[in-house]
Amino acid sequence: MITALAGLILAQSASQTPTAPSPNLGTNEFFQTQLKSTAQALSEEDFAGATDAAQSLPKANISIQISSENLSPAEKNLSESSLERAISAWQTSYPELKITQSNTKPTILISIVKRISEPDAAEEKSLALFPSESPADPTLEAVIALQRGKTSALIDANQLTADINYAIGQYLGLERSPVVASTMFRFEGLANRSPKVDGESAFLASLNVLQSEQLRTWIKAKTKIVASFPEAFLRERSKDLGRFPQGEIKDFQFDVVNRGSGPLNFTIKPDCSCFQLAYDSVVPPNSTGIVTIRMHTAEFQGLQNKGLYFYTNDPSQPVTRVNIRADLVPAYRLVNAENTTDFLMSENGLKTTYFIYGESKLGFEPRKASIQGLNGIAEISPWTGELEDPTLFKGKQLVSGYKVEVLISPNAPTGKNLVALIIRTDSEQFPTIAANFTVQNGVAITPASIFFGDVTTKSVQASVIVTGTNSDFKILESSSADPQFTVKTTALEGRNVRVEVTFQPGNTKGTIYSSVALKTNDPISPMITIPIQAYVK
Repeated sequence: MITALAGLILAQSASQTPTAPSPNLGTNEFFQTQLKSTAQALSEEDFAGATDAAQSLPKANISIQISSENLSPAEKNLSESSLERAISAWQTSYPELKITQSNTKPTILISIVKRISEPDAAEEKSLALFPSESPADPTLEAVIALQRGKTSALIDANQLTADINYAIGQYLGLERSPVVASTMFRFEGLANRSPKVDGESAFLASLNVLQSEQLRTWIKAKTKIVASFPEAFLRERSKDLGRFPQGEIKDFQFDVVNRGSGPLNFTIKPDCSCFQLAYDSVVPPNSTGIVTIRMHTAEFQGLQNKGLYFYTNDPSQPVTRVNIRADLVPAYRLVNAENTTDFLMSENGLKTTYFIYGESKLGFEPRKASIQGLNGIAEISPWTGELEDPTLFKGKQLVSGYKVEVLISPNAPTGKNLVALIIRTDSEQFPTIAANFTVQNGVAITPASIFFGDVTTKSVQASVIVTGTNSDFKILESSSADPQFTVKTTALEGRNVRVEVTFQPGNTKGTIYSSVALKTNDPISPMITIPIQAYVK
């Protein structure tokens, strides 16, 4: 597929006056700016300027240096093994990409540090990127923090690998994505990211490299080209839909103006499935396109701040977030009497109460309630009483509605169990309403096992979070069944302890199964065993 596309792109060079390639949608500002600068220099037959501008465009053969000064041996091993996994992930999804490690004039310099922002900083910073146009510098320098938030515990290998993947993607011209499954999805504080490289990101990176190579081919041949680029203009970058009832459908529009000399291509990626979009993705020069949007609100309550991400081929604004604000008056409230979603199981089970009511009168009648996830029952009955609900009113108010009494059996699996309270109603618009919560029975381990995946001969780290049932929960002793695995525990906030396992494969090959044993001060789970699995290539 890539070879065929390369042929189509390179075929332009046979024409008398080829046209500059249009930046692909989903590419970042630095890539688009360098592509435009190179193309404009070629259009003016400034081949020296084009050569300089093209130096920073991505290539299929790159080198990476990892800097891990002032780190402990374990932290250095984590950094080096995560880099190896990232290189393997990119080359697996994009086989034409060749990445080597080098300590002299690397294409990408990745500096691993303990922290970037302080634990009490107003805004977290755990990754900083510095692209450069100078041939004397790395094209991209990335600074990545091993410690984040208020804890002193290190991030795990998967998260560090994902951040290195993201940095490599930035070098290859990719922009941040709101799509959770994407390699380029990254927002501070969200740690659950895949260490793999998705096919769409790899494919877009390959197209960026092909465009870059096409420009270098024209530079080498001293070919003059036509450079026409769009100029996107959004009349509105935010939309406040005001206050209206939950469940109401809102329709609105945006204008997209092209003030440039080339066709404007764009696509929109919403960060919420509540949006339906209709638009023509190409706007000719000096023309205006219209985006029609429908927002469904049945699933949301209160203040909403959602985003529509406009990706364009305009180098001055490759991606723009349009903020959509709304204040949705709840059609109903389903709240817990204890104002929590995280419960501890007692020896007699769990008993808790939920309340259903509206701002004035509830617009429907709940008919039946059930429990999913654990053995339990839920009974509905009419109810009137005083509640404090900042979402609807200030202070306490007398409200009328229903109460749902929930009783969960004590015969629940050990650990954290996800439970759903499902309520069927007589409403066509809200036929089912639900509340999700967790019930912890004994000590919980998240995830339930330690999985290293594919590793090489270098040491790697992986971790789990162990959550106790009392406020002074402690792990008293820790050991592993195999000397290749060493265990370290770190107390976190609340009832949580991080258990980090370091694996030193040595000459072992193939699949390895082992376990970690923990002695705790928890009366329900005084001894815990955590399974371990790894595969050494």
